[in-house]
Amino acid sequence: MKYVSIDLETTGLDPQTCQILQIGAVIEDTNDVKPISELPKFNCVIEHPQYTGSAFAINMNMNLIKIIADMDKIKKEDRGDYRKQHNILTPQMVATAFANWLQFHGCEVDGDRVVINAAGKNFASFDKVWLETLIPTWNTKIKIRNRIIDPAVLVTDWKNDESLPGLGKCKERIGLENHVTHDGVDDAIDVIEVIRKATNNYQNANIGL
Repeated sequence: MKYVSIDLETTGLDPQTCQILQIGAVIEDTNDVKPISELPKFNCVIEHPQYTGSAFAINMNMNLIKIIADMDKIKKEDRGDYRKQHNILTPQMVATAFANWLQFHGCEVDGDRVVINAAGKNFASFDKVWLETLIPTWNTKIKIRNRIIDPAVLVTDWKNDESLPGLGKCKERIGLENHVTHDGVDDAIDVIEVIRKATNNYQNANIGL
């Protein structure tokens, strides 16, 4: 099975007033487990005319804001190369770019849409909502299957946890450092590493996701 681990960085928690800053995605094939360094990766920084959100979230993602801000320091004739270097896209460009990337890497196509299995920490309740709400033509180009893979269910302490653990705690429970970089691609990779370790590289067929 192929699935796509997806993570967003945003300017806050409310898609009605905040914005997506970055989309990171990594494709995993459970029948052909490759080194993380060899997995297909998608990373884009999203450009907006203005930025609104919470001070905490904007400060946490200041590196992404700086990438956009630094364009003003670059000569206009050189900005095209800078955009390509950081894959800076407008919201209107994202769905097409992401769908093309998915299709290039062999994801299923059904009519006009690419169909994927999605994974991510809180993806169903957070990232998916933001993508469908804020990315134009997302729903006409990409179809996410209803069942979302959340790595937390694989490492939950069912007797002692009061809620599903966060990504840092998930990493800790499989023996990794409890540290989350809050970079879209890094966090998408973390999700894959948790799932790999918890399922013994997908050999534990009786574990339900």
